[in-house]
Formats: sequence, C-alpha cells, structure tokens
Amino acid sequence: MIFFYQDGAPRIKAHPTIIINVVGATTTFHSIGAGQSNAHSGMGYAGIYTWSNNGKNYREYIQVELPTPLKRGAKYRVEFFFKLSSYSVFATDRIGFALSDSLFNRSDDKLIKHTNSFTTTNTTPFTSDKWQAATTEYSAKGGERVLVIGNFSDDRTTHHEKIDKHTGKSFMLSASAYYYIDDVSIVQTWPPIEVKTDSTSDAITWTDGRKIEPNEIFILKNIQFGYDSFELLDMSFAELDKLVTVMNEKPDWSVELAGHTDDRGSDDYNLELSQNRAREVGQYLVAHGIDTTRIQTKGFGKQYPLVNRVDEDLAV
Repeated sequence: MIFFYQDGAPRIKAHPTIIINVVGATTTFHSIGAGQSNAHSGMGYAGIYTWSNNGKNYREYIQVELPTPLKRGAKYRVEFFFKLSSYSVFATDRIGFALSDSLFNRSDDKLIKHTNSFTTTNTTPFTSDKWQAATTEYSAKGGERVLVIGNFSDDRTTHHEKIDKHTGKSFMLSASAYYYIDDVSIVQTWPPIEVKTDSTSDAITWTDGRKIEPNEIFILKNIQFGYDSFELLDMSFAELDKLVTVMNEKPDWSVELAGHTDDRGSDDYNLELSQNRAREVGQYLVAHGIDTTRIQTKGFGKQYPLVNRVDEDLAV
C-alpha cells in the first residue's frame, strides 16, 4: 500500500535522519558503537543520551525545525518513537519534548530547563527492545517552530536502572542511557484542514487508470516476493518502475510504503516480514534514483490484511 503526500500538505512529517541536529556532544554511530536496530520506518534513525551516572546532568537533545510555525489555538498530535540502544547499560524512566519559537544555539551537554516541556514517564525505566510511541495532544500558543526531544528532568528526578544483560561498547554506553529516536511527527487535529490539490496540473494515472493525487492510498497489486521471503521477484519490476516514474514526475511528492502479510504465522514474525518487504520496495526506489528523504516505510504484519483469504502475496 502506498500513500503519496505533497510538500505543504497538513502532514508535518520530520524524518530524523534528514532534518535534525543534535544539541550537546556528538552522538555515536548507531550501527557500530551504540548497537544495531531496524528503523521504526524508513531507512534510518537518530540517537541521544538521556542520562549519565557522572552526576553532572549530562544530556543530549534533538532539534527539529518545523516547515511552518504552529497556529495559536490549534490542537496538534505530537508523536515520536523511541527505543533503548542494545549496548546501553542503563535505562531511564522518562523522555519528552519541548516546543520553542527559536532554535537552541548551544554546544554544551547540560540539562535544558524548558517551561513548555512535556514528559512521557513510566513507573519503571524504559527497557524494552521494541519501539515505543510517545504521544501528546498539544494546544499551540502560536509561533512555535522548533521541536526539541530529550530528557528535561534533572538527575535527582530521573530514575534509572542498570541492564545487566547489556554490555557497553564504549565508556559512555557503559555509564549512560542511550535511546534511538525515529518517526517524529506533528499533525494538526483541530480545526480540520482542507487538503487542496492542483486540479490544473497534468493528471498522472496509476496502472488501474485511477488518477493519482497526494494524500490518497493506492494498492500495489502486482508486487510479488519469494515464499517466506522479502526478495522481490522479477514480475514486480513493471509496477515499481511506474512508481519511480510518478516520483520523478512529481519531485515535490513523498511516499509512504506500508507492508502487509497474510494471516499465517505469529504476529511478531509477520510484522517483521512486512517491515522488511516494505523496506525492500523502498530500496528499489532508492536504487532507481529516488532520494531516501522522500520515502517512508512501515509494516503492519497481519493487523490490516488487504485480502480476506490466506495468501502469501503482499500488497505494498
């Protein structure tokens, strides 16, 4: 399943690997120093330290500059996904965000105290090896244009736990809590936004003859994979080449690829398989010249089947 969205549409989707910057010390490369993980969606993710046992309120933060400022009185759903690094020896019980009207211009690695911050907390530290969502409904004061993610609580307030099964691959990871961050989004929920499309532009049609417009879902019906595999079969290339053509003709469009499986197998297995299949389609687009910043991938496993029968085929 694919979802096209156009720059300027009410889908403010900030992919961390592209438009973030880190406030504080330079982070470790995830695949080498901090551990290994699949992204929640897309091709990558970011990472920050939320606490260290040096007693000096050591912190790192991620800044995301929004395409447009938030509107006074409007309501937004602020969401990001986080996950403890596999080499992080400690975990903390909180992570959050703050909204500001200006960028933080600082190079130190100390606690940021911000009155307009919101914290997701747990009764015990976040130790799961699964991606978790931090979601908050936010009423805008107006003019906020920077989202900052991290731990805004001091060491005394932040609770931590040592993970005995984790082995730190560096001094910092052995003494700190390090979390991956992915899929940062701010979506206006009230008042509703009317999505406008350019009716004067040349129409592009899909393989079924349907006119392609942003903010609509299309089913890729001719994408085939090997049995119990995420390897694309040759018969899939014609439909994927059509998708490449659309992306080339609409350079201001981005695409979200959603993978689905049949109802055989465990939930976890099918979820991983659908994620890998969606990523494989994304890699095909990249290999044919589409920039990774324009591609998002998600896997739903058998949660939302696109067919009512048991079937090994996958629609993306």
